[in-house]
Amino acid sequence: MKIFKKKIIYLFLFIFFLFDAYPEEGSLLNPTNQEEALFLRRIAEFWQDGEMGIAKYQIENYINDNPKSALVDSLHALLGNIFMNEKNYSKAISAYDNIKKEDVKDKIAINLLACMHNLKWYSRLIDECDNYFEKVDGELKQKIAYLKAISLYNKSLSSSEDDEILQLTEKAKEQFENLLESKYENQAKEYLSQIHKNLNDYDQASKYYLDLAMLDPSKKDDHLFQAALLQAHFNKDEALNTFNRITDNLSTKSPDAAYNKLLLLFEMKRFLDIVEQKDKLLTLIAKDRKPLANFFIARAHFHLKDYENVLTSLTDVLQIKDLTKDQLKLSLIILMQSSFHLNDLKVFNSSFDTFTKEFPNDDQLFESMFAKGLLNKNNKNYEISLKDFENIEEQFEDSIKDDKFLFEYAHLLFLMDNTTKSRTKFNEFIENHPASPLIASSLSFIVNSCIRDLKNESDLIVVRNNLITEIENLLKREDLFSKEELTEFKYLLAKTHFDLESFDLSLNILTTLVKDKSSLTNEDLSETNLLIGFCHKNLDNNLHEFIKFAKLSLELNKNSTHKFSTYINLFNSYLSLAKEDESQAEQNLIKASNFLYRAYEITPKEISQNNILWLATFFTQKVKDYLLESYKHELKNSYQMTTFCKNAINLFNDLLTDKVNVTDENVLKLAFLYSQQTQLIQAREQLEKLVQNYRFNPEKNYYNKEEVIYELAKIYEKENGGKKAISLYEEFIPTFQKDSRFKFSSLLHLSRLELSTIDKDNLVISNKEFEKIISNLKTISFQKIFENEPTHLEAALDYVDVVCYMENKCNWEKRLFLLGRLKENFNSEEDIISQDYQTMKGELKDQDKLFNSYMSVVEVEKNISLGYLEKDREKISQAKQILKKLKNENLICTRYLENRISKNEKLIEEFAFEETQQ
Repeated sequence: MKIFKKKIIYLFLFIFFLFDAYPEEGSLLNPTNQEEALFLRRIAEFWQDGEMGIAKYQIENYINDNPKSALVDSLHALLGNIFMNEKNYSKAISAYDNIKKEDVKDKIAINLLACMHNLKWYSRLIDECDNYFEKVDGELKQKIAYLKAISLYNKSLSSSEDDEILQLTEKAKEQFENLLESKYENQAKEYLSQIHKNLNDYDQASKYYLDLAMLDPSKKDDHLFQAALLQAHFNKDEALNTFNRITDNLSTKSPDAAYNKLLLLFEMKRFLDIVEQKDKLLTLIAKDRKPLANFFIARAHFHLKDYENVLTSLTDVLQIKDLTKDQLKLSLIILMQSSFHLNDLKVFNSSFDTFTKEFPNDDQLFESMFAKGLLNKNNKNYEISLKDFENIEEQFEDSIKDDKFLFEYAHLLFLMDNTTKSRTKFNEFIENHPASPLIASSLSFIVNSCIRDLKNESDLIVVRNNLITEIENLLKREDLFSKEELTEFKYLLAKTHFDLESFDLSLNILTTLVKDKSSLTNEDLSETNLLIGFCHKNLDNNLHEFIKFAKLSLELNKNSTHKFSTYINLFNSYLSLAKEDESQAEQNLIKASNFLYRAYEITPKEISQNNILWLATFFTQKVKDYLLESYKHELKNSYQMTTFCKNAINLFNDLLTDKVNVTDENVLKLAFLYSQQTQLIQAREQLEKLVQNYRFNPEKNYYNKEEVIYELAKIYEKENGGKKAISLYEEFIPTFQKDSRFKFSSLLHLSRLELSTIDKDNLVISNKEFEKIISNLKTISFQKIFENEPTHLEAALDYVDVVCYMENKCNWEKRLFLLGRLKENFNSEEDIISQDYQTMKGELKDQDKLFNSYMSVVEVEKNISLGYLEKDREKISQAKQILKKLKNENLICTRYLENRISKNEKLIEEFAFEETQQ
């Protein structure tokens, strides 16, 4: 009996302890007779056989048949446990509620509470927990406290009353906090985190999960993940750090953590971080989430204006089948905007087509169509763009209300040179959007459209008047423009008045502009002053004012685009002034020539050949005049003349590229200029080309042949080619015209060259070469022509020297005789030649002065000869006085005279020495 009884007790305990029954529960099953014992054994057998239904049936029948049995309460407890094991919690509670004895009720209390928990009878459960809490201790007490805390929390979730929810939540919070030192610490912290979350206390909620992560390594990343989600509410940086801890661990939560980290970074607008970490994040994120991840990555690139990567990232996104309408729409908009910035028509048009198909009535349709029109406009597909704008105008009646659309439409028309319609649209824009910041640009484009009409319309007067009207309209809105912009428009207004020949109106505006220079750059001032100058010139032909302002214009802007035309106008102005004022004619001609040359330097082809020839000739003549002013003048001592010479060389070289201009006269001038620059080779080559022509075409009559031969011979001499010069003369002098002034110069030059080749010992009359030289010198001296001087005078003096040297170096008597004959010959009127010679003295004043200088030297030499011949100091003194006068009055006019005077001065010095010796 005891063994059987013990077996039943263990069986009952096994059943009972499924729900933490008390271990001393076995004391409830004490049979009082053989029948009860048999019953309990039968129930135990059914239990062991797994026949729960029969066991329940047997127990229920026994209770019904023996309501007063001492086993009834214990059987109700056992029946309740069986129902509980079957999860029939309501029947279990009914069975438990039938128990009358308090001690039995206490034994199954925890099971009763568990059933109520499973049935979510939170109100009664809370009360029952309070009822049993003080009756127990230890772990069971903690478990009841835990059940009450859960019930309070769950009841708060099911309540709809805010006050009740708050009250229940606070009680649950208190209950869970009391369990923090119990075996239910982890569960309590999980619930506390939820409670604090519901109370919007995310900080404390996250701390509980962080604690749990440390307490439960097996669920560390799960708890960290929850903590990160909570931290995101109050400290996103901390949340990122927590997500990083999870992704670094590479656990099962890493994909979720990576995805949420991406979303958080996007929410924090840390787009650069997304881009930098995208490869690592995409490696972790689950496959099914990668397209959406790319969606956010694409948006990050978009915010960073990295439009190329936007297109790359969004490629996969559009393939998502379950992409929401909003996501698809946003993706297409981002694609259109990115391709717009990348100027990628292909991607834009593809995205646009999809967008219009999927969202035909979307609010963004206008903007998308507008962007399409702009993109085509930016790519200069103006015709396509125009259709886009026309479609918008037709489809959206309120498009006129969009200031950007209307402005861009007007601008497109402007670019297409549809100036009339463009002005209409710009005026429409101004009327409908008077406060738009684009008003200033619109007014500017209206003005510019009128300027374009100047190139396209035939009636320029009408166009210019329209332009004036539009500029004046613009100037009414001065507040919209900068000072510099207003100045530019005022200048344009003045220029247009000028073009309409309203020079007074133009001048008034321009004069006002230059008074305030602060808004004008040097370039602007240059333009303005130039136009002022032209106004003065056109109003009253005030050339002095024009010149003043034109020069000022050039000073202000060395790189003016109007330099050429300004130089030409200055050239013409100075030419006109030269004609008006003879006293300043020479200076004005020089200024005119300088400005013409400056114009030539800019654009030679724009200068006529006649003007280039005039300019080259003018410069050449200035060089010749300078050298003729004084035998002491040298080109190297005058910067101006050196410049004239170089300029003339450039001009003649340009002229001579055209065969029409290759004349003896031009070549002679170029050779002269080269020789003055000591460029003897270039000078010789120019003249030798002409000489070749003379040789090949001897039958032709060359007007300048004698001068060419003479100049070439002088160049040969400078190159130490005296023999070549002699040969040249011997070849061509016989062909010279007898009245050529260069015939006598050439003969004199030839005589001197030949004389230099004869040894002093051979200077005798028996020497035929020497005899020929003497004859030529005599011939030159008596065939005198006043215009040719000093050629004849120098030939006569050379004759005196040669004859005297031949007869006796110190034959003063012979020299005195020959000098007398010379003076007599050059003052004679006995023959026609002499008469003509004397007649021209009064006509050619400069030549007359030269003649008198030479005659004064003749007189000096006569006195020296007499002084030496007669030992007459008075004659020597007279010679000195004449020489002194020549020097003081600047009458020494040639190098020949200077050299001769030097020799005479030496003779005077030697006379004084000889006298002292005696």
